[in-house]
Amino acid sequence: MFFADIVNNSWVERKFITLKTWGRLFTPAFENYEQKQFSWEREYAFIWRHTFTLHKPKAERFYNSGIKLPQRKAIRKVFAAPTVPGLSTATLSESCTARFPGWVRKVGSGPFRRPVKISSSTLQVSVEPNADFSVRLDNEARSGLTVVEIEGVDQENLLADVTSAFSELGVSVQSAKVSTSNDRIRDIFSVVDSETKRAIPEEKWSMIKEKVLISLKHRKSQESKLEDPLLLDQVSFLCSALDKVVTEHGKADVVEAAYTLQRGFEALKLDEDPRKRADLLRYIDNMDKTLITAVIRIFYLYSSLLNVADEAHSHRGRREQVWASMNATPLWYASFDHTLRLFRKADVGPRDLQSLLDRCEDPRLSPAQKTEIEAEVEAEIEILWRTDEMRQQKPTVMEEIMTGLDYFRFSLFEAVCTTYRYAENSLNVSVKIPSFIKFGSWIGGDRDGNPFVLPETTVMAALLASRLIIAEYIRRCRICQDTLTHSLLICEVAPELLESLEEDKKVMQKIPALRHQIASFEQEPYRLKLRVIRHRLEQILRSVNARLRELGGSNYSDELLIDIEYNIDEIPGLDPKEGAYANEEGFLHDLKLIDKSLRACGDDRLADSKLKDLIRLGETFGFHLCSLDVRQESTVHSKAVGECMQLLGMTEDYESLSESDKIQKLAEALCLPPPVDKLEALEEKMTESTQQVLGICKAVAEIMNTISKKAISSYVISMTRQASHVLEVLFLSWLTCQGLTERKVSGEWQAKLVVSPLFETIPDLEHMPEALEQLLGNSTYMSILEATGGVQEVMLGYSDSCKDGGIAASAFNLYKAQEVIRKITKEAGVKSRIFHGRGGTVGRGAGPTHESILAQPPGSVDGKIKFTEQGEVITYRYGNSPTAAYELTVGITGLLKASHPSLRTKMVDNAKYFQIMDKVADYAEKHYRELTDKTEGFYDYFYEATVVNEVALINIGSRPSRRKAAVRDKTSLRAIPWVFGWAQSRHTLPAWYGVGSGLLGYTQNDPALIRELQIMYNEWPFFRNFLSNVQMSLFKASMEIAQEYARLCRNRITERLVYDLVAHEFQLTVEQILMVSQQSQLLEDNPSLERSFDTRRKYLDPLNHIQVILLGRRRDPTLSEDRIKFWEKPLLRTIKAIASNMRNTG
Repeated sequence: MFFADIVNNSWVERKFITLKTWGRLFTPAFENYEQKQFSWEREYAFIWRHTFTLHKPKAERFYNSGIKLPQRKAIRKVFAAPTVPGLSTATLSESCTARFPGWVRKVGSGPFRRPVKISSSTLQVSVEPNADFSVRLDNEARSGLTVVEIEGVDQENLLADVTSAFSELGVSVQSAKVSTSNDRIRDIFSVVDSETKRAIPEEKWSMIKEKVLISLKHRKSQESKLEDPLLLDQVSFLCSALDKVVTEHGKADVVEAAYTLQRGFEALKLDEDPRKRADLLRYIDNMDKTLITAVIRIFYLYSSLLNVADEAHSHRGRREQVWASMNATPLWYASFDHTLRLFRKADVGPRDLQSLLDRCEDPRLSPAQKTEIEAEVEAEIEILWRTDEMRQQKPTVMEEIMTGLDYFRFSLFEAVCTTYRYAENSLNVSVKIPSFIKFGSWIGGDRDGNPFVLPETTVMAALLASRLIIAEYIRRCRICQDTLTHSLLICEVAPELLESLEEDKKVMQKIPALRHQIASFEQEPYRLKLRVIRHRLEQILRSVNARLRELGGSNYSDELLIDIEYNIDEIPGLDPKEGAYANEEGFLHDLKLIDKSLRACGDDRLADSKLKDLIRLGETFGFHLCSLDVRQESTVHSKAVGECMQLLGMTEDYESLSESDKIQKLAEALCLPPPVDKLEALEEKMTESTQQVLGICKAVAEIMNTISKKAISSYVISMTRQASHVLEVLFLSWLTCQGLTERKVSGEWQAKLVVSPLFETIPDLEHMPEALEQLLGNSTYMSILEATGGVQEVMLGYSDSCKDGGIAASAFNLYKAQEVIRKITKEAGVKSRIFHGRGGTVGRGAGPTHESILAQPPGSVDGKIKFTEQGEVITYRYGNSPTAAYELTVGITGLLKASHPSLRTKMVDNAKYFQIMDKVADYAEKHYRELTDKTEGFYDYFYEATVVNEVALINIGSRPSRRKAAVRDKTSLRAIPWVFGWAQSRHTLPAWYGVGSGLLGYTQNDPALIRELQIMYNEWPFFRNFLSNVQMSLFKASMEIAQEYARLCRNRITERLVYDLVAHEFQLTVEQILMVSQQSQLLEDNPSLERSFDTRRKYLDPLNHIQVILLGRRRDPTLSEDRIKFWEKPLLRTIKAIASNMRNTG
């Protein structure tokens, strides 16, 4: 029972006498009481404080008695009620930490947000006056107490925040009186210094006042981050459905175990308790293989379902903005509408589960329909539970190619059409939007470190891509053919279309199967024209299938290459090439004839529908779908060129020549006629590796000659260090005698191959200007470059540069490199294009696309940008059509803003900011290298305190994870496992290490220099974007969990040394970034991202602890090989589950 004494009508003083039983909290009487206009958090906090000493045994029994699952669900349901925001016992106990710090147990509860403690470092942050609250302090001489009076607007968890602030400052609450009137509060606390037990000295008053105001301000900002109730409902429904499915399959103990771990680790996040942590770890350790495997799987599926709900929530939010705005207000940031409004202001002229979720939210559904849809969702979830998410074998390159193509058929085709439609709808003016979105891939073309990518693999990849887009055109032509049923007896048609049909009939007459369709469609010109278009596309498909069969042989199954969806019978007596389109221009010409005719006859609405989408696809994807990039490492080319030059008698030892001599020899060779007569004999003498290198150039020539010149984008040279590395690739292309690079007798150059040097490490970036100047200073190269279009493409590698010198040095050196490239190419009289080779994480150059584009150097984005999307980011950004359309939109709008002078605050970077960032990057790189290059045992720590060794066992890709086996150093590892290992162990080190030392090294805590950085953060997009990305990685890290991984190190001295260095730098980086950004906590300016990851932590933290235990078992030298193997598969499942929760681990 609850008792309240009413003092008078305006102010209420609540004195709660006792709490009979905790069970009464969940009765209907409680629900009725909850409707009264009181602040629940305030009432319960004082119930807890005044009665817990009397009822502690009963309260602990309630939470430690192993409540059965149905009861627990009922409790979670009550806790989740949005009308009872402060019921969490974690919140209650937080309120009385100051009074009973020694024995209060804080327990997590369902979806409630944990109270975030403000570290002492935030006292350095200046706090603006808080208009909602006033804090006054005074000393009472008679009682020896300090009185703290707080007045203001009531808000959730106010008492918890105030008492928590007191506790952190060493202030002990002796008594308190809380009062409310409507939405106003007046709380009076009598406090003393915890150490002296006396009144607080006046010199500490300002600190107390500032700390309290920071806490209240933080809570107010938290209130704005509360989850959408519909999102909570969807997540709750999905997770409950999974619980139901798992329980129905006799696995109720799995659900029970998952909730035990989830709840237990949430509680530890609020209040560390070594005894309870040991109990939880012992609980995990006692699980058998079957149970622990199932627990890992259920946590993985929880996170996967959360990802689905999150995407649906984001998409729904954007749709709601569209409906709410009604063109009166701008839509979301980076939408076409928002961007175009900025232009106008500057005087410059919306897979199965998600679809079902969207239907669930429809209020028009009847109860029966909603029940049916919920049953469908449960069926989908049951399929997930019964499907093994782990690959049993490593994927082949061919399987990777097919997976990459699936994103086009399931998402990108529709997303591209939607994106262009959104752009046109936002303009509302007669501006023609060109089809400027282009796609590329290097799946099947990247040979750097992947011996499984052969020349025929590259040809196969291009053919499969072409087959997919041709089949898509055929499918859409059928749809248009069934739609555009205009009759000549009713409407008019443009004369040009009728004239083209006369020529088309001659083609159809040669094919018996098509002759009768001439008569069938005699009066339906659009249907007849579309049937001819289909036939010509089908001929291309027949040619592609024939070539695939030739390449397939015994290496690939016919089922993979000639899928029933693409299979099409040959026409007897007709060559597949006869009647086929020679290129995409002919295809688009025919479609535009139909479009022009429809518009000329007043059928604009029909022209703007399915036909326009088909034209957009044709302009975007051509006959190649995506341009394939080919990549190989520079030393491979150098060895092949040396061998070929020796066989040709050009030089005996090419590799020993100086750089200038190499350039001269290569330039002279390129000016000679290709050795057509000698090639066959030369190839017989070549080593297998050189034949493979030359074979890649031949594959490039075949693709460009048979599919499209656009089917190959660039030949990327990784680890480029010298100008000769570019000329070596041109020499090899010249040697193929396929017309890729050739000087005609007339002196004119025929050049098709674009070569893109890739600069990756910090030293490579430093040497890049010299190499580029030397290259563009060579007349032979400049002639070849002019023949390919006069655009010098340079690729910048984010991953290896970050691994080499740390995130700060990498980011700034890459930024400066763009400035240098633009300057050098401009002086040489050629255009430049930067190819940003970023990965899926901040440690590999990733980040929000829109902001990343805006953070590029002024002038470097001139209406074009090229960047990679890698890792699981592809799935999250392009796995479904609405999300893909959103991602394309934010990329395009970022490009528009960055390219137009009127929308850039500064067209030239501040020279002073460059000088400051130079110093910050230098300090940061030095500190990073001290850890990675000079700390003894660091790489032992990395290999033993992360899952990097085990990553090689998981079947996630065809490419080997290491360059060198059995070598523990930085150079032996590829960037992906380097980042992946640190992310899995919650260090996330590559994305932030050294930044704190860099910032502190510059400022030395000088207030004036700190202010300089704060101004730079506000004014310079690069610096702001850089620190924002670092914040994201810091937020995902957990030094408490990282320490658990550190204990896996065999050498305790190494463990302590490295972990202490990492933990110290982590804390320093957090403090420095908060100081520079003037925030009280990480991600304060990005609440949606904070909410998203906070939600995932309840699945992620238990998975990390499970992984640590399984790693310990796998590395236990006392266990037999069979026993170690026994625990291997559950361990590999944790890797996949953690990656799903982190969302961008590599």
